[in-house]
Amino acid sequence: MLEEEYLTGKEYLKKNYFHTRRLFYPLILITAAGLFLVANLVILDLEYLSHKNLQTTQTELQTAPASLPATPNSANTICTSNCITNKNEATPASKTQTQTVEKNVLPANNASAKEYFIPLGFGTSSKGDWQNVDGMQATINTNNFNRIKSAVLEISANIPTGNETADFRLFNSSDQHPVWFSDTNISGGTTQFLTSAGFALDSGNKTYVLQAKTSLKYPVNINMARIHLVTY
Repeated sequence: MLEEEYLTGKEYLKKNYFHTRRLFYPLILITAAGLFLVANLVILDLEYLSHKNLQTTQTELQTAPASLPATPNSANTICTSNCITNKNEATPASKTQTQTVEKNVLPANNASAKEYFIPLGFGTSSKGDWQNVDGMQATINTNNFNRIKSAVLEISANIPTGNETADFRLFNSSDQHPVWFSDTNISGGTTQFLTSAGFALDSGNKTYVLQAKTSLKYPVNINMARIHLVTY
């Protein structure tokens, strides 16, 4: 009797063991699968957070220069004259640039060159030798001008008969001598514009007279005569 109960109990335990074993393995598998799933979720969360933090850092780095205060630019815009002077004194290149500009500006005499036209009037002459043309003169004081670069005699004239030659020159009536290299001449019957070679004016206040002579003593018309000065 006891032996039968012992066998029956043993079989019961054996039966429960196999039954429990059949339930235990699936439970282990389910638990392992759950742990694996949780681990994957944790890893994904960590990767997501890491990626998000990296993007945030990059965005902050990209936007950081734009968010900086514009203090240097503002300082430049409100820099006083003293500030500019200090900067120029502190920077050798600025000094060099200023000196270069000054060198370019100082010899600007060409920019200040001026031209003057001093009229002598108009008239007629038919003399066979050098004679003053009545009323054709001008007084020039060289002290009233800057340095004279050039001076020429300009004349518009014509010979009505067209068959002689007429010569012209300036004469310094103050010192009683011709103005050297002021000679010019005309021939033919058409009106011509004449220009002499360059000459020098005597220093000081001098009166210059136009003189003329003709080869055949026929009249020559002087429509205009003037002294053209260029100073610098």
